[in-house]
Amino acid sequence: LALCYYDVRDALRIQEDHPLANRMMLALEETAKQSCDNCVHMSIKERLNDALASINLSIQLFPIEAEFYLQRSIIYRKMKRFQLATDECLLVFDKIGHNQEHKLYEQVQKQFVLIYNECSLKCLQTGYYDDAIDLLNRALNYEKQSAKLYNNRGDCFYANGLINIAATISS
Repeated sequence: LALCYYDVRDALRIQEDHPLANRMMLALEETAKQSCDNCVHMSIKERLNDALASINLSIQLFPIEAEFYLQRSIIYRKMKRFQLATDECLLVFDKIGHNQEHKLYEQVQKQFVLIYNECSLKCLQTGYYDDAIDLLNRALNYEKQSAKLYNNRGDCFYANGLINIAATISS
């Protein structure tokens, strides 16, 4: 399907007022947006595999829309597939040209914070305390005003036997 988008785009580059190509491009974009809306609804209902299939369809139909990749990152994060979630965020940054003024830039940063925090909790549960601390340090680089992140990092220090550091951070 992604080739369909690129073929239509190329046709419009040759003749930008081509009526059929314009209708096809509009149909691709509208269908992709509807599929993204379906993804959001399925995600809310915790139907994550269906949500992922839906957002994948959106990306195949209209691969230039950065917001779709952010949505896929959210789905991957909810599925606890943290590396894939991170990769999608990096794709969004590439698609928006790392432009800090872009409307998605701040949302991607927030997504990184959520990914790092949730992955750190998984590390904490499985005994990878140093990795959890590292992830929370990364999250705190983006979000310095979150008491939850500091508390989680304190829990990691405590669990890692670094009680003095945990006591300092908690107070």
